[in-house]
Amino acid sequence: MESQLSHDNEQLGSRDIENQFPNPPPSVDRILLNAALRDNWRPAVAILKKEPRFVSLKTEEGVSLFFVALEARSIRFVREVMKLMEVGDLEVKGRDGNTAFYHAAYAGLVEIAKEMVEKNKNLPNIRSQDEELPITVAASIGHKDMVSYLFEVTDLHVLQQQERLTLLHITIQNEMYEVALKIFNKDRKLATKMLEDGNINVLQTLSQKSIAISNASSPVWRKFISVGRRQSISLLKLLPERYVLEKQAETLLEELWAECQRSGVDKLIDLVEKEKLAHSAAKAGNLGFLLVVTRDHPWLICKPDDKSHTILHDAVLYREEKVFSLIHQIGALKKLIIVMVDNDDNNILHLAGKLGEPQKNVQSNAVKEEGEKIMPPSFLRVSGAALQMQREILWFKEVEKLVPPSVCKRRNKDGKTPRELFTEEHKLLLKDGEKWMKDTANSCMIVATLIATMVFAAGFTVPGGYNSDNGIPILLKLYGFRIFVISDAVALFSSIISIIMFLSILTSRYAEDDFLVSLPAKLLFGLTALFVSIVSMLVAFTATFILNYRKHTGWEPKLIVACAGVPVALFGCLQYKLWFDVAKSTYWSKFLFRSGKHKRD
Repeated sequence: MESQLSHDNEQLGSRDIENQFPNPPPSVDRILLNAALRDNWRPAVAILKKEPRFVSLKTEEGVSLFFVALEARSIRFVREVMKLMEVGDLEVKGRDGNTAFYHAAYAGLVEIAKEMVEKNKNLPNIRSQDEELPITVAASIGHKDMVSYLFEVTDLHVLQQQERLTLLHITIQNEMYEVALKIFNKDRKLATKMLEDGNINVLQTLSQKSIAISNASSPVWRKFISVGRRQSISLLKLLPERYVLEKQAETLLEELWAECQRSGVDKLIDLVEKEKLAHSAAKAGNLGFLLVVTRDHPWLICKPDDKSHTILHDAVLYREEKVFSLIHQIGALKKLIIVMVDNDDNNILHLAGKLGEPQKNVQSNAVKEEGEKIMPPSFLRVSGAALQMQREILWFKEVEKLVPPSVCKRRNKDGKTPRELFTEEHKLLLKDGEKWMKDTANSCMIVATLIATMVFAAGFTVPGGYNSDNGIPILLKLYGFRIFVISDAVALFSSIISIIMFLSILTSRYAEDDFLVSLPAKLLFGLTALFVSIVSMLVAFTATFILNYRKHTGWEPKLIVACAGVPVALFGCLQYKLWFDVAKSTYWSKFLFRSGKHKRD
């Protein structure tokens, strides 16, 4: 449909304008067409008020003036022409078999759609050439505001139950959870329809969406965030959009799941097992979905798939910490899962030793060179190969804590222990991590060395010079001189510390376990010391400048002093992400595996 509209517009623009409207004089159709395309109402108003019949003009291709203006997004022109049209004119379909209102819904022109509905309330219920309602096409495109409006003005009874189910699925795909819940509440028998058809695509889609965890907020917050409560609208605007969406998705899932269970719990569970919904959610890190699904059916946690993987095995393989935290809440089942082996005799520690299940769109250069293998999505959460290696080692260590010693030594079908598998799978990442760490240390050490050289020399060439009689600095008693001395000393010592840290990184043996704490900690301290040395050096420069030009009353010294803060701010902004990632990976990542108490009742 969209290509047809574009084709029509191209024809309008490529042909001689005088040949487009055969009935009126050439000058008239030129004026009207140009006005419609450029949203210029003034030239057209005189013609249309004098000759209203020109409102219904059509090109040789069957495109009306109103359609031309609508496709050109000429909002004012559309509004004014609509005032001159009859109510029935808005129901006329174009050459593509669709009404102008359908095109407005497709384009997401909410205000125009509102004005059209005010003139003709039947427009939202007129189907397209493909038998689609405007609300369906708007949902498919992802026009959230348009869908919210159309839901209020569309008679959903004109849709068959299968069409309503399709609309529900589309709104969930595009994260329009508020509208999706309203659709479901209007026809809760959609749950029965899903089970009868053996099609749970709606739940399959929700398993891939980010869903809030029940204990993520207090009961007070949850009460206000519930979907459909008008008194919570003002509060919702104060919350981050992603948080609101997750809470709306949680509410929708709760309602859908409860209704599906009432419609036929045995059929539901059979479909969940068949479609592997729990495994799909685990691979996506969707803990909120799993908490709802396993609340009344905890045995799903231990249900293996065709590879003999439980959802906790999937959580390890896909590096999903939140899902893996469920292992602390399953009691005696935990001992059963940690000794299970898959079809290749890999236990859960073997899976932790793997690099990660291949994912789309994210590649590591080194791994790409060997078999085009793709990195797991968890690698997106940290910067650089060294920190990726740190996260992999952390995963292996955390899983190793849970398994008995016999599991650590068990061999798979290839005759490898978990540790041997880890070493083999991560040898390229280890090489990448070493290169990344050395390159970073080299670059930073050059800067630290330059700073140390400059501030060392500045310590013996103090501002104002020395007294030739006793060798004491002339400006010694000034407060600014003290600032210079202290900041110069701090810059020297911090730059030397930075050099030592980066030198120790360059001379490290780069064993696997060094990436867990040792190397990241050295990098963190080195970056911190480097930042302190830069700040102190600029403070020393500023103090020296003020001392030398303290009697100058012009604006130049003030400007130069103000500019001294720019390098500090620039360095902080550019290196903040790296510093934060190193700090998080070194000291905060251990909290990723804490045993949180998630609400399951």
